[in-house]
Amino acid sequence: MSTGERQEWMVTLQTATRPPASSSQKHSDSLPHLSSTNKRGLLELRGYKGRVLVSLVGSKVRLCKTEQDFRAGLGISEVELTAANIKEVDRRGFEVSTPFKNFCFVAESEREKEEWVEAIKESIAETLYNYEVAEKIWFNEANRSCADCGMSQPEWASVNLGVVICKKCAGQHRSLGPSLSKVRSLKLDCSIWSNELVELFLEVGNKNANSFWAANLTFEEELHSGATVEERATFIRRKYREKKYRKVLEDFNDLKKLNRALCAAVVSSDVLQTMELVFNGADVMCATGDPDYSTPYVLAQRAGQKLQMEFLHQNKLSDFPRLDQCSENPCLSDASLFMDGFLYVSSGPVKMMPDRRGRDDMARRWCTLEGGFLSYYENERSPSAIGRVDVTEVVSLAVSNSETMTGAGALFTIELYLRTERALTVRAETQETQHDWIQALTKCFVPSKVEGLVQKDSKLIGRLQYKEGHDLYHWRTGWFMLEGSTLHFSSGDEEEVLHLKQLQELKL
Repeated sequence: MSTGERQEWMVTLQTATRPPASSSQKHSDSLPHLSSTNKRGLLELRGYKGRVLVSLVGSKVRLCKTEQDFRAGLGISEVELTAANIKEVDRRGFEVSTPFKNFCFVAESEREKEEWVEAIKESIAETLYNYEVAEKIWFNEANRSCADCGMSQPEWASVNLGVVICKKCAGQHRSLGPSLSKVRSLKLDCSIWSNELVELFLEVGNKNANSFWAANLTFEEELHSGATVEERATFIRRKYREKKYRKVLEDFNDLKKLNRALCAAVVSSDVLQTMELVFNGADVMCATGDPDYSTPYVLAQRAGQKLQMEFLHQNKLSDFPRLDQCSENPCLSDASLFMDGFLYVSSGPVKMMPDRRGRDDMARRWCTLEGGFLSYYENERSPSAIGRVDVTEVVSLAVSNSETMTGAGALFTIELYLRTERALTVRAETQETQHDWIQALTKCFVPSKVEGLVQKDSKLIGRLQYKEGHDLYHWRTGWFMLEGSTLHFSSGDEEEVLHLKQLQELKL
């Protein structure tokens, strides 16, 4: 059972076992149950001795002395956010300003402060929500659940992918970049929701969209509403960037056929067929062969197909991998490879790394792999990287297939050893995420001619200097991979295998 499923079951069981409140047991209207609280925690309140328990519920921030007071319905003060503003005052402090009073809070860490600021900003924004668009989009029953995790009443959408999503999944869609997913709010971005765009989402709906994007999704791989950030990021990357679960149009094996089919589809009312063609790589701006109607959009316009026009308009700047690009380069190049997500990171001289394996001094960082560089940031909103590693300088990569217990729980380790005699240790929260990062990282420094080594369940992979029995005078460079007690090696011509248990002698 995944972490997301476990959390979802816990919430469901806690709700089911909670006794119904009698009239004499009800909390006051001002202090509802914990389940309705958006965020809760201890913060220092400037001008007040000691910390207070702060709870964010809807458009109100409530202050209590203790957890017991919170449960008993006893509060110090209540801040209405309807006409409030929030600003950051220093590294750990932020201020909530209302027409009547200002409240200055101090968090224990910069990261905690940022979480509170973001949560309160969203609550302030919710007071300005326009529910008209959301109610229209939700008229299609499939749109009442997030297309990715199934959470009810999703309030965001990817307007070019045609899916309605929840706030948590929307954050991961933004990480894909606007060329893959254009994220918009159903309640805040009202100006972009034209009648045609609303009609498009009613026509398509999450069920039809997932008949393409999740056509080959197994039950075991499904995302649940209680999923962690890491699980959500991995799933959404696989679903939309890697297209792991998509429906494949087997009758179209080259770009010309896709483009011809697209030009034929846009003059009909079958917008679902158009979506499948575009998401499989058809060129939205392809030449139609007709100088008077030179693009698919103009063809749709001539045919009076408004929904086709709207879908093509939303995808005119989308950048989906095309079949001709995939056939010329079946493996992702260093330049095109992209991956991101949270990892626990630590770096230092190689000689220090063995002592760090069991320690808890690794910080959780937002990491991106792009252009052959692994960069890590304080968090996903930080504008500048704390550190950066040129992955092409990696000499070897070591993998721990067993979990390491830390203060953050069970983590799975990858170690990168560089030419500069420094090493970078990263730890993933799941073994699945660890495997994804291994595949991405090795594509940046392992040559394609020996990429077969990467596909195996390796403990260590890297390049070494070696001599062979028939020529002990010249050193060569080869790629070696350790899998259990078997050493695979290749110089690029063919792969050879050495069974270490059969060695009679080993010299150092």
